[in-house]
Amino acid sequence: MAITENLEGTRAGSIDAAGARTLTRHFTVTGTDVLQTAIAEVDTLLKPYQANYNVGTDPFSGAAVYATYYGTKSWSRPEGTDETWNFIVTYSTAPIAGAGGTGGDVYTSTQGDTRATSKAVYRKNPVATHDDNPSVAVDIEGESVDQGGTPTSITSIDRRFSVTEKVVNFPMLGSLSDLVGKRNSDVYEGGLEGTILYLSFSWSKDTTSGLWTINHQFAVDAKNYHAVQVAKTDANGDIVKVGTVTGNTTVWNAAHVFWVQPFEKASFAGLPSF
Repeated sequence: MAITENLEGTRAGSIDAAGARTLTRHFTVTGTDVLQTAIAEVDTLLKPYQANYNVGTDPFSGAAVYATYYGTKSWSRPEGTDETWNFIVTYSTAPIAGAGGTGGDVYTSTQGDTRATSKAVYRKNPVATHDDNPSVAVDIEGESVDQGGTPTSITSIDRRFSVTEKVVNFPMLGSLSDLVGKRNSDVYEGGLEGTILYLSFSWSKDTTSGLWTINHQFAVDAKNYHAVQVAKTDANGDIVKVGTVTGNTTVWNAAHVFWVQPFEKASFAGLPSF
């Protein structure tokens, strides 16, 4: 079995409106009538992935520009032949390699949604903190809305977003697993410290391109940092209440409410940026 590149008049390139460059190279594989064997021969020549090819220079900086082979190719078999295959292999400067730490990003995309939901609370507009271990002795203040120690449901904003990346190397599952259930210890993608919670991740492999796809899920709480309101109780487990007299009516509310933070902070340096 043999593979040769067809040099005469078979290399072509293009530049799209966004400046992304594409180059095609043409190869001929002979000596096999099995397509998968021919494909493997091409990949043996061109792999490892992210094999680069010079496609000119940047008109602004003058630096060399390299297109990358991510596994994109097409093939055909000339009529009347059994053991000859023609391949067109594509190199591209897009997607651009990213700077994340999960295994050499080659593509990153993101999407999200915001919706109204209900949340049971004791206080509206409390004083929030991003601390991992807020003091139980500090009252969160705000406006009491509970009824006799029973929380009241109010409208809350639920913000979620996901980031999908394609990487060359196998995902660092241990490191990612350690981050699940953690909040950002530094500013992450515009989110202030403690406001972004790493919910989960999933991964799969594209056998066509050989790239790993990792999907990361996040939640955002810019007001309360994902903390939970808890009311102080007495020795019997009953909520300690205080009464406020208005006219002839006494309204009872939880006397002391504090924050409990279930999610500690960690560095998100190993997660993708977009």
